[in-house]
Amino acid sequence: MRIHQHFSVVGFCNTYVIGDDETKDALLIDPGHADIELIRLFEQHEYTIKAVLLTHRHSGHTEGLALLKKLYELTTYAYEDPHHPIIPNEILTIGPFEIFPYLVGGHSRDSVVYKIRDALFMGDALRAAGLGTTPTHRLAEHLRDELNRIFSSLDPQTLIFPGHGPPSTIQSELLFNQRLR
Repeated sequence: MRIHQHFSVVGFCNTYVIGDDETKDALLIDPGHADIELIRLFEQHEYTIKAVLLTHRHSGHTEGLALLKKLYELTTYAYEDPHHPIIPNEILTIGPFEIFPYLVGGHSRDSVVYKIRDALFMGDALRAAGLGTTPTHRLAEHLRDELNRIFSSLDPQTLIFPGHGPPSTIQSELLFNQRLR
């Protein structure tokens, strides 16, 4: 499994492409902005996009979908999607990828964190050394509790890929993220 991070200055968002070099199947997570660099990435690695996973439906993480759907045949998965719903805590298998979704709420009602092998794709639930924004203090507490519950069940070396900012690990966040305490 290879993880490609695509940063877009539009919305300062991270989009992730998870590719399998053997099958050339790929997943796309949070296509906030589709530009020539992202399309070149697919073409350069000869990836076939098997699915798009949305961590939540805020426009900064979905704006690229319209263009990508014109260029590629895409299936989009999201929490409470009428056609391809994500069911929390139920493994979803797409091509060679086993995806474990956690519903975390807090930032938005539909916030989902995806675990794919030893990586967590956080959307806006967490930033390196920070918690995702929430509309209320009570939702911040809920989000913190959910993330601590998830982190306690996983290897501390698990990689964290946020919707904004640099990657991290569970161990780093537990040591340095004051908002998780």
